[in-house]
Amino acid sequence: MFHRIRKKILFTILTGLFFVFIGVFSVHFQKARHQIPFETKSSEQLTPVLIKLVKRLKTTSNSANYIAEIKQIGLSTAKGKLLFQVQIDTVKPTLILSDFLWVYGDLEKVQGPLNPHQFDYKAYLEKLDVYQRMTVKNGHWVMQESNAFSILRWADQTRLQIQTALKKLDFTSDEFGIINALLLGQRTELSEELQEDYTKAGAIHILAISGLHIGILLLLFNTLFKPLLFFKQGAYIKTILLVLLLWAFALIAGLSSSVIRATTMFSFVAIAMIFKSQTAVLHSLISSLFVLLLYNPLFLFDVGFQLSYAAVFGIVWMQPLIYKIWKPKVWLFRKAWQLTTVSIAAQLAVLPISLYYFHQFPALFIVSNLLIVPCLGFILFVGLLVIALSLFNAVPIFLVDAYGFIIATMNAIIQWIASQDAFVIEEIPFSAPLLLVSYACLISAFLYISKPKFIKLVSLLLAILCFQSLYFLEKWQSSQQRKFVVFHQTAQTVLIHQQGTTATLFHNLDSLSLKHSSFLKSYRIGERITRQTAIDSIPSLISFANKKLLIVDSLGVYQLNGLEYPIVLLRQSPKINLERLILSVTPSLVIADGSNYTSSIEAWEKICKNFKLPFYNTRTQGAFVFYEDK
Repeated sequence: MFHRIRKKILFTILTGLFFVFIGVFSVHFQKARHQIPFETKSSEQLTPVLIKLVKRLKTTSNSANYIAEIKQIGLSTAKGKLLFQVQIDTVKPTLILSDFLWVYGDLEKVQGPLNPHQFDYKAYLEKLDVYQRMTVKNGHWVMQESNAFSILRWADQTRLQIQTALKKLDFTSDEFGIINALLLGQRTELSEELQEDYTKAGAIHILAISGLHIGILLLLFNTLFKPLLFFKQGAYIKTILLVLLLWAFALIAGLSSSVIRATTMFSFVAIAMIFKSQTAVLHSLISSLFVLLLYNPLFLFDVGFQLSYAAVFGIVWMQPLIYKIWKPKVWLFRKAWQLTTVSIAAQLAVLPISLYYFHQFPALFIVSNLLIVPCLGFILFVGLLVIALSLFNAVPIFLVDAYGFIIATMNAIIQWIASQDAFVIEEIPFSAPLLLVSYACLISAFLYISKPKFIKLVSLLLAILCFQSLYFLEKWQSSQQRKFVVFHQTAQTVLIHQQGTTATLFHNLDSLSLKHSSFLKSYRIGERITRQTAIDSIPSLISFANKKLLIVDSLGVYQLNGLEYPIVLLRQSPKINLERLILSVTPSLVIADGSNYTSSIEAWEKICKNFKLPFYNTRTQGAFVFYEDK
């Protein structure tokens, strides 16, 4: 028996090492870390770069953003990816994926975050193998013709054609934005307010084509094709049709990464449904996970990928266990309980990831999911019908009005739920270690529920103990923080004096900017700030620890008061004689924040260099952080 156990352990270890080897090899082989031969620099003669558009990113108010593959730089063949940004003027660029463009501009490195705990867009792009960016004005390129067929181009053209057809119908801007997101995977037409409402209501997943949408379509098509089971090979014919229809929808949705992943996952599920076994479905999910990670291991770090698989695994594994808690006899109650348990299982499975990335918990998620998800299948089905008819200009007015009313009603429900501020818990600190330990707690709990055993109970209690210990350790570490921060903010000055979990904020932001400031919110979450006092003026002198901060603004008026070796902060481009100031107080450091002109900063930096005095520029170096315990 001991020999058999030893062989089993050895087999498990070797299997694990084998998959680790596959992962390492796949990363090495697939990850396109191709170095660009050289960077183009600003000069009188810019080097032409040939690029191919491969992915459309979210459009901002200033630019349309794409991921592009570099094919050629000048006369040299090149490989790599870049962030291609087109400045938006009065007209948005009409570019199609797989377009080849000759562009003239500077290849620049993507800048990292300039403030503590700010979203790291550079790291996000690096996971897409993107290390440089290029910004051009709208129309400042030469299109290179290509006769080669591209399924990506065809999918993008089809989606644009559908969008054009839908815009001709009498939908409001919010209704069109929802239809565009639900059926075409594009959230560019959604207002910020509507997106925020869906987030607060715990229903933002509805607006991103994912496993939920593909899964609902699979159930709809599966029900539609049930009569095929009466034929001898009906099960196989049905499966083939299901997979084809799912991929047809993926084409309409533009073949984005999230859509491809979800469709691949449910294609495996459709095949597993032939065997009518929960175990087969679970194995199919694991198989699809393996195939997708083999194709691109970096999917593992994609938030959408993590949320999608966590939710589906939660529904497949956790939902049956939760459903057993209560078995209502009335059909209506049974169906309502089934839907509730699906929502609870999915939310439990994604909760740690949601807290880690988004730091908020919508307590009314069950209400929004109970009211919206049951209708989502009907909304998707009617939406596909509207799309099909719109391509032939044959959508009846009553159908447009009815569908618009359904979408407007859904938006109204979401807006009402989102308005219940007391039920939206925001700014929840949640670190990566807490994420891992919380999943250990969750998995241990459901393993114990499935088959209660003493060893499983011990594992669960240990996981909970680890979670509590880690939580209190992080809380204690935050309470020990003592620091002063000069943030980087264009045209503004923002300072924070932090003592433990309390902070004093000095700023010149308007009330709206202060309320919606993402970098300040990220800082509060990351540092576990529980109490913040905001002062909407910048004093000329601030004391912290054993240091003095002399602040010189645009008036250029300051009082020395016997100061020695202070830190000097220059803001709003003051017209001062910096040399005289340096000789007067002998500062230990000069800081220039984002409220200054670039020309002024460059002049000050030269003066400090002549005096061999440290100079700190937040525009290039990011926020200045002074730790009081050092």
